[in-house]
Amino acid sequence: MQSMNKKLTFIELGADDYLTAMQQVFSLGLSGGIIYDALHLQCARKVNATAIYTWNLRHFRMIAPELASIVQQPLI
Repeated sequence: MQSMNKKLTFIELGADDYLTAMQQVFSLGLSGGIIYDALHLQCARKVNATAIYTWNLRHFRMIAPELASIVQQPLI
């Protein structure tokens, strides 16, 4: 696990970040596990990510259309 920690950057979200993510999901009339997608997107916003990798393109692009151009599937 320690070798993995060397490759990861942990992003801390505050209360405002959580509220923003929840508002995005609820404004779309959604609930449930999709909030985790919204939280990942909030992390990406916070660090000005240049790429977001996910297998769930539809959810990520739906929640954050302004980030759609950097949301992509990972290459295996």
